[in-house]
Amino acid sequence: MTKPAFFAAARSFSHANLMYQKFKESSSDVHILDFNHYFITPQGIYFLLWFSLLFNVCAFLKNQKAIPKSIEKDLQKVYEDLKQCRHVTFHIPPSFYDDRFRIFLKPSSWKTVEKIHHALSKFFDDEFLRYGEETYLHPNQS
Repeated sequence: MTKPAFFAAARSFSHANLMYQKFKESSSDVHILDFNHYFITPQGIYFLLWFSLLFNVCAFLKNQKAIPKSIEKDLQKVYEDLKQCRHVTFHIPPSFYDDRFRIFLKPSSWKTVEKIHHALSKFFDDEFLRYGEETYLHPNQS
């Protein structure tokens, strides 16, 4: 992966990571399977945004052939569901109970996604160390 591509992916991961942190900090009295109410709570919105933004990072790294080996199998298990979650989050679905919400019916998938998230956090930390303390500037910046 090129240095500019790495920094673009790292920026996108920082967005996903912020949503993950907000999700973990928030609380909801509404159960996640109460679709009528959960996904309009702050925690539910953070949950959707976290999964959706994390999918974007995973898709980019997959395209760059830069998925860490430690999560390849886990990502294969949840990739399509993460993709559908992203689609249902950023595109208005044809109905309220769209099948693309299926990842939320699989609590084991949530743990897998969290495992992927932590592995990507380590990946980006390690890559930043590999690049050194230098900050990337766009070629047109001084």
